[in-house]
Parts: sequence; C-alpha cells; structure tokens
Amino acid sequence: METENRTIVFNGIVVNIEQMEVKIGGKGWHRYQVVRHPGGVAILPLHDDGTVTLIRQLRPATGGFTLEIPAGRLCPGEEPTNCSHRELMEETGLIATNLRPLALSIPPPAFSMRLSISSLPPVCHKERHSRRTMRISKPFACPWMKPWRWH
Repeated sequence: METENRTIVFNGIVVNIEQMEVKIGGKGWHRYQVVRHPGGVAILPLHDDGTVTLIRQLRPATGGFTLEIPAGRLCPGEEPTNCSHRELMEETGLIATNLRPLALSIPPPAFSMRLSISSLPPVCHKERHSRRTMRISKPFACPWMKPWRWH
C-alpha cells in the first residue's frame, strides 16, 4: 500500500487520529483517517462462589454510568499480562492468582489497537492498598452469566 502525507491531526489522551493519502490502484489518491490507540486489556474476574466482579464506571460519552468488566490501556512497551494485573488492582483491589488469556479482539480496520481479554479462574483475593486513580469506579460481585440483572 502506497501512502503519503501522513500526519497526526488529533493528539488526545486516549487516542490519536492519523490522516494520510492512500493510493488505490488506478483510482488515484484518497484521504483516510485512522484512530490510533495503544491497545488494552479487559479482565473477567471469576470467583470460587460463582460470581464475577464488575465495576460501575462513569462514562460521559453515554451520559452516565455503565457496568463493565475491569479494563484499561496498555502503557508503552507493557505486556498484556502485566497490564491485566495492574488494571485489576487499580480498579477493584483484587489480585489475580491465576490469569489465563481468553481472547484477542481486533476491532474494525479503521482503528489501530488490540484488546486482550483475560479470565481469572478462581481464586482472586482482595489486597489492601490505597487506590490512586482518576477514574470513578465502584467494584461489586454479581452471579456469573446474570450481570444484566444487577443495577
């Protein structure tokens, strides 16, 4: 693929947007924008009692709070496993005693990122620590396969 005039047109906290001209065979040059994201992880914390831990997190884009599994962005050069442990601790105070990769998600081609989803087979345990985070999140446990019934 032949490209030219590649520039970052938006440099944000979470994503950047790159604009470029792409040559498409005999059709000539066309302008494209690509959302660049460093990638991230999502963790499904499963517990011995059949519950999972979800977080209730403020998401201004939705106009309120959402229920989510713990997740976060990869730091530059960070391995997904290390990021999973870090995000789980930051968002829930849990420590993974057994972390197992579950899936790798590649979003639509207009985006440039990867999302590594990990599962925590039992057991997770709570670690006492001071939470230093700018996120407003509230972790809680709910029965596995029934999270939509919890508010």
